Amino acid sequence: MSKVLRACVLVMVLSVLWASASLAEEFMEKTTTFNFQAGFISPGTFWVDDYDADTDMSYSLSAGLDYKLGPKISGGLLTNISNFGYEDASSTMFEFGFSLKAWIKPENTNIIFRPGFGLCYGALSSNDYVDSAGFFIIHGTVEAIFPMENGINWLAMIGITGSPTGGNDDFEMSYGPGFIMRGGVAF
Repeated sequence: MSKVLRACVLVMVLSVLWASASLAEEFMEKTTTFNFQAGFISPGTFWVDDYDADTDMSYSLSAGLDYKLGPKISGGLLTNISNFGYEDASSTMFEFGFSLKAWIKPENTNIIFRPGFGLCYGALSSNDYVDSAGFFIIHGTVEAIFPMENGINWLAMIGITGSPTGGNDDFEMSYGPGFIMRGGVAF
C-alpha cells in the first residue's frame, strides 16, 4: 500500500473517530444541502451499434443540491462531468439530472448514509471515432457523510452508473456498467 493511500485511510479513520453523534443529528436537521465530489470512474464498455469499446479508468466530478422532501428523504439536482478514454482518444460526458436519496443515521453513530439513485441526460463530446451523442443515464449510489466540528462534512461515495440507451444520428449507443468512487464535502 502506498504512503499516500495509507495517509488517506488514516485521515478518514481519525475523522470518523473525532466526529460526534450530535453533529450528525445537526446535519440530519438541514433542509437543504450542497455537495462537491471528485474521484474516479472505472473502466466500462460503450456499445456503438454492434461494436463494443472498453474505456480506461478516468476522473469523475460532481456537484449536487439536495432538498428534504420528508424527515429521511431528499430530492435534488445533480451535475456530473466524467472523462472516457478509448485507445488514443477521449471524450467528456456532461450530465444533468435529478436524484432521490434516503437519509439513514444509525443510533449512536456519527455517520449519515444516503443511498439513492439518479436519472440524468448526458452529452458526450465527439472524438476521433464518433460524433457527439446524447444518453439517458441511471446512477445508483451510497454516500457516507462524516460531520466534523469545524463545519466541514466529509463525504465518501461509491456507485454504479450506466446508460441503457443513447446515440446520435449515425449510431445507437449504450454504456455500462461503470463504477464510481468519489470523495468530497457536504454542507
